[in-house]
Amino acid sequence: MTLATELVTQPYRLIRSCSIRTTAAAAVQAVQRIVVAIKHRRELAHFAELDDRMLADIGLRRSDLDAARCGPLLQDPMHILDQCRIRRDPLR
Repeated sequence: MTLATELVTQPYRLIRSCSIRTTAAAAVQAVQRIVVAIKHRRELAHFAELDDRMLADIGLRRSDLDAARCGPLLQDPMHILDQCRIRRDPLR
């Protein structure tokens, strides 16, 4: 049975399977974003161990780390750090 024939004879079945696939794909992407955010929060803890001079070498300040740490739990803190760095020095 071709896709066109299936659309005509069983449109609800095809739509339901597409929506299940779409929902499953969205759920997988959400879980992946959460895992990445957790991983980056761990990396943020390593940045906090650096002294201010070392942070300045990579274009960060201690206040940037605080802002990223205080952000929403499931938001990627590296995105917040990038925003802070770009706001301060857009050419970097």
